[in-house]
Amino acid sequence: MPSHFEVRPDPVKMMSVAAGAYLFLRGDVLPAQETIYRSYSPEEVRESIRLPSSQRPFFAPGFDPATALVHATRIRDFNVALPPSAGEKITPEGGGATLISDTGQLAWHRGQKRQGYVTIETDRSQALIGFVQRTDKPLKNLAATVENEFCAILLTSLNDKPIAQADRLLLVTTARAANTGMKWNDKRTSLTDWGKEPSVIEPVKGFVTLKGLDSATRIEAVPLDSGAKPLGKPIPAEKTSDGYHLPLGGAATPWYLIRVTHPSASQEETGVGLISEDEQVWVKCTRCGQSYQMGLRQFFMELEAKSKASSSSIPVLLPLKCAKCGQDGIRRAYKCSQCAEVFSMGSVRGNLQDRCPKCGYSATETKRKARTGGDR
Repeated sequence: MPSHFEVRPDPVKMMSVAAGAYLFLRGDVLPAQETIYRSYSPEEVRESIRLPSSQRPFFAPGFDPATALVHATRIRDFNVALPPSAGEKITPEGGGATLISDTGQLAWHRGQKRQGYVTIETDRSQALIGFVQRTDKPLKNLAATVENEFCAILLTSLNDKPIAQADRLLLVTTARAANTGMKWNDKRTSLTDWGKEPSVIEPVKGFVTLKGLDSATRIEAVPLDSGAKPLGKPIPAEKTSDGYHLPLGGAATPWYLIRVTHPSASQEETGVGLISEDEQVWVKCTRCGQSYQMGLRQFFMELEAKSKASSSSIPVLLPLKCAKCGQDGIRRAYKCSQCAEVFSMGSVRGNLQDRCPKCGYSATETKRKARTGGDR
């Protein structure tokens, strides 16, 4: 960890990015249902430099900063000053209440100093972040009892199934990380010495409880090393009246692959077997650039076989063999309904997976707008 801005050597940040990628790319957390607009006159823009730091980041006196934790916020105009489109005060008096996003999936549990924490609760991703010892209400599928004063615990499905039905989950448990010999100044506001390799972590110790996992008969955790390879033997979870208890801290690692055994079922009864033989999907080769349609069921069967043959514990979307050029380059693709462009999934970086790189259209965005009735 050579600087505050270099995340690649950071064992805490990189594992959190891996889990966060699933949450973000699948759209597990829904867009806000309501957008609060604000406007500024040219004079207000100029004078904002004189406002106190307490007015950050909106620089709009009277606009509650906590609004962004509950709704979406946007700037409507820089030419005329208008009152916010909704002016209710978001932050309760007294500082002890919980702020909940208008989707109901994010919550900021406020409290006295060193007591607050944040929760994420969706069907496929759930998290406890902050002073987790203070949590008094379990999430739908996750609860934790830990020794660490401050930590982050994130549980996410490794496929499109909800946590309750998935057979593989990723559990990321992070606390502090530092270089060997790293030194802070007396006020702990800056580093006086970045130290040297190796980087060390504070393992999260205690246990998590996995709850509401439909019909699970066995659960075990595989500690992972920095390359997502198994680090030691699987850790069996103990079945109790309130779920499966999984001990943490035995291995110096911030992440675990969770294997969940459900009652056996034939391929024809579940998963790929439920996909119609007639359903098609567009694919595109990254080697020869050609695109074509193939059976969706066949696509997933080949993808599953390829994933099982991989040595990685974390499923990765490996390219399939191209029927045109014979090389491993086939990725899932979309055909734009507006301009007929066929493009690989996620062609526009940091955007929706079906965003067309040619005309900018996204079917997902169109559906969201229709559902929420507003701009997103």
